[in-house]
Amino acid sequence: MYQGFIKFFLSKIWIILSVICGIFFGWGYLTFQVKNISIERDESTINVRSGSLLQILEYVKNVSIIPLKTDSLEDHFVRTFKELESVTIEKQYPQTLYIKVKPLGIVAEWIYEYEDKNKNKKKLIKKSGYLNKNNLLLEHNTSIQTGENKLLVIYDKQPREKEIHYYDIIKDGDYIPDILAAKKQLEKIIERKIVTVDYYRDAQEIYFIDEKGVVYWLYLEDDLFNQIEKLEYMLNEKNILKWRLDYIDLRINGKVIYKFDE
Repeated sequence: MYQGFIKFFLSKIWIILSVICGIFFGWGYLTFQVKNISIERDESTINVRSGSLLQILEYVKNVSIIPLKTDSLEDHFVRTFKELESVTIEKQYPQTLYIKVKPLGIVAEWIYEYEDKNKNKKKLIKKSGYLNKNNLLLEHNTSIQTGENKLLVIYDKQPREKEIHYYDIIKDGDYIPDILAAKKQLEKIIERKIVTVDYYRDAQEIYFIDEKGVVYWLYLEDDLFNQIEKLEYMLNEKNILKWRLDYIDLRINGKVIYKFDE
C-alpha cells in the first residue's frame, strides 16, 4: 500500500518537475538576455546616421526579455528613425541578436539658402543635402547608390529664416511627393528628362526644367496632373517641342502658353 502511494507521489513529482523544466527551458528559448549584437548594412546604399545605430544598440542592449515575435520592435525602430525603410531582427541563441537595417531611398538633391543671423551683417548661406521619401534632409557626404540615373535637383528659391539641420524633416515639404509624381508624368509625355525643379514658396509655383533647358511653369495650388494633361492634349495635335522653346506656361485654366527661345 505504501509502495503504491510512494510510486504515485513520485510520479506526480516527476510530472511537476518536467512541467517546471519545460517552462524554464521553453521560456529560455523564447527569451534570452542580449549580449552580442550584429548590425548588417549595405555600405553602397546606407543612409543611416551612426547615432541611430547607437540608439538601436542601446535600446536592445542587456534586454532580458525579447518576445519571439519581433515585429513590434522592428516597427518601433522604423517609426523612430525616419531614414529607415525597414529593420529586420533575428535571434541566434543563446545570446546574439542580428539586426539588418535598410535605408529609405534618396529621391532628390535639395538646395536652399538661409540667413546667417550670427553676424552684424546679414549673409545668405547656401546649403544642400539629399532628400529621402520621408522628406528627411541627409548629409551630402552620405554614401548613396543612384544607379545610372542622376538625382533630380530641387532649388528652394526663397531664402529661409533659419538653417534646416541634417536629419531634420522639411516640414513644409508635403508638396514633394506630388512634385515627384508630376515630374514622372511630365517626362512620360515630353519624352525628356526633368533635371531641375525651381520651387517658389510664396508664389506657390514651380518650374520643371528639362534636359534641353525648356521651362514648364506650373501652379502648386491647382492640380498638377490636370495642368500637365493640358500639355498632353496639345502635343497630340501640335508638337511644339520640335521648336526651340523658352518656356511653357501651364498655370492658366484651359490654356497652354508658350514662348519661343529668341
